[in-house]
Amino acid sequence: MSSASGKIFRLRNGWYDCFRGARRRCEDRKHRSFPRYGGRGIKFLLTVNEIIKLWNRDRGDFMLKPSLDRIDPDGDYCFENCRFMEFSVNVSRKTEDWDE
Repeated sequence: MSSASGKIFRLRNGWYDCFRGARRRCEDRKHRSFPRYGGRGIKFLLTVNEIIKLWNRDRGDFMLKPSLDRIDPDGDYCFENCRFMEFSVNVSRKTEDWDE
């Protein structure tokens, strides 16, 4: 995929960067966040079709900065445990969890 066509694809498919990032955190041992995800045993089990369904269900295209969230932070990335939410809400939610 050329640089220009890749940019157009990502603009039309906002879910893609979230999909790719979550998968890398779980599967790529060189990713800086791997120890907190794949290193803890969290698996990436979403298919492309499932992430598109989540994106449409949660209206990710209307968010300023969509973020893929796991409802149970100790659970896997699977359809039943994921949702899209605003990045700022997701980050503040995680900060609250860390303070406990």
